[in-house]
Amino acid sequence: MALFPRFRSRTARSHTARSRTVRSLTAAALALPLLAACGSSGSDDEPITFAAVPAESSSTLESTFENVTALLEEETGKKVEFQNASDYAAVIEGMRAGQIDAASFGPFAYVIAKDSGIDMEPAAAPTSDPEKVPAYTSLAYVKKGSDIKGLKDLKARTSASSTRPPPRAISCR
Repeated sequence: MALFPRFRSRTARSHTARSRTVRSLTAAALALPLLAACGSSGSDDEPITFAAVPAESSSTLESTFENVTALLEEETGKKVEFQNASDYAAVIEGMRAGQIDAASFGPFAYVIAKDSGIDMEPAAAPTSDPEKVPAYTSLAYVKKGSDIKGLKDLKARTSASSTRPPPRAISCR
């Protein structure tokens, strides 16, 4: 059995326009929690460092978070430096060392970071529908004819999971 996040195709032109709107709304939703979680770290003139792990090209990744970094700069009056990280371990260690203030994590990386003792809280999560509360959705697949019909049937079973492609959430230390 494997657990996989559910994703929708982003090929439709109208969906792309909606995605930009949703990204802007998500950026707005991010502002207050991120400000509360990240804005107080360091001195007043010290920039906020925001990191993310590329799932695509580095230039695409930075433009994906353009609204978030611009909104943070506007609301805090601080410069926001965007960092492309090589992997989630680099982001986790950067947060542990105090070199990264806010980051985009998948749920698995967040759990690893939190369990390793980093003091951080999720501040926001993207959503494809501004009317719905953001949440992660996973699907469980079992072999045809399996006796597993629900969550209770999974007790004491072995499972595998995947975080590829990783869904994103914003976490702050």
